[in-house]
Amino acid sequence: PRPTIHSSIRHLSYNKRPPDECLAQKQLKSDLRYIHINSNTYPRWPAVPDNFFTTYYTPTDALLEVLPWKEPPTTVVHLRWPDTKMDVRKGLDNQTLDKLGEMLPSDTFLVTNNIELYDRFEKKYGWKNSQWPKITHSALLFDFVTRRHIARFNDVMNLQLWSDWYSILSAKQVYHTHSDFSLSAIHWMNVNSKTIMGVNDDDGKLQLFDSPWKHDGETEPLVKRTNGTLKNCK
Repeated sequence: PRPTIHSSIRHLSYNKRPPDECLAQKQLKSDLRYIHINSNTYPRWPAVPDNFFTTYYTPTDALLEVLPWKEPPTTVVHLRWPDTKMDVRKGLDNQTLDKLGEMLPSDTFLVTNNIELYDRFEKKYGWKNSQWPKITHSALLFDFVTRRHIARFNDVMNLQLWSDWYSILSAKQVYHTHSDFSLSAIHWMNVNSKTIMGVNDDDGKLQLFDSPWKHDGETEPLVKRTNGTLKNCK
């Protein structure tokens, strides 16, 4: 059926307004047979058991064929480069990147949408990477390095992103700049992680913060939240 305003849920991390949890809960608890969801995030994170994702899902043969490793990397760093000049993200300055390279082991695996960082960390610190020739934005359809737009997002590009996400999901420890791409993989498997926030001006040390569900607290699944815990309701 064609989606309508009553049967659609739209939760996107780049929207200026946070999702109306009351409206989303009403839709999820309704008797609608179909709900169309357009989302790249979740309205606050519920608690999940260990190994939650792999309990219900397994990688396809196509994904296994493109994975750039035989054994999952122990430590993964995800550096999410901005989409535009307005998309300001902490932890991507040269000082922070050098501190990361000096702090982490040489078998660290780098996941990034900026392939120009591959050589930098491989030559200077010995880090491994996915070795993709290019990475394309799945929604805005542009090459992250050249900024050239493409006509369509194909299966190869899709598998590259799944491979990067699965590398994060499979790690024992993840360090990442802010990104729901890595946060989702980290959360659904309860991976130990730190968010990279830059270098402290006073002592020159890396600022590494806990994941949001650790410092803000986990919450119940959306359908179980009460009026007192629902947020951003109109």
